[in-house]
Amino acid sequence: GKTECWYVLDAEPDAKLAYGIKENFSNEQIASSIQQGTFQNELNFISVKKGDFVFIPSGTVHAIGKGIRVLEVQQSSNITYRMYDWGRPRELHVQKSLASLKNNKLLKTGPFPGKFECEYFSLELFEEKSFVPKKLTLLYLLEGQNVELCGSDETKIQMEQEDIVVVFPDETVSITENAKFMKIC
Repeated sequence: GKTECWYVLDAEPDAKLAYGIKENFSNEQIASSIQQGTFQNELNFISVKKGDFVFIPSGTVHAIGKGIRVLEVQQSSNITYRMYDWGRPRELHVQKSLASLKNNKLLKTGPFPGKFECEYFSLELFEEKSFVPKKLTLLYLLEGQNVELCGSDETKIQMEQEDIVVVFPDETVSITENAKFMKIC
């Protein structure tokens, strides 16, 4: 598996996502519940709302529920194991999933604290008028319309909500409008 996180962009009332398994089950018990189509009963579901943050360490079972949109940031990896697919006919990777499954202690979820870092990536809410990144940075526009970014080479980019732009190291970026970004490194 891979380490990832979700920043909740929007969620319908009472929206839930799956985050971990309720109890310590053996791999045999989990495989049996997958085969019987009852695995969803073993999952821990949590309620989320706009602005919430969920950190998902590698080996944690997780799924986005109906009515939820997230900004997902993840460790660079080509590995994704699907252990259960809610009755859909897509390929499952049950044995590989079970081999990578960890009974991680579930971390507290809730409102995004403004900044988060782990060994693979970092996220930070950003509302400044200019900055110069030290490394490759993604800017995701959370709030704002017709926001103009100006690069040090006079390049101008017009952004709308949910647009994303790549900023290279040591590039001075100026922002002309009030806006709220998620800065991702």
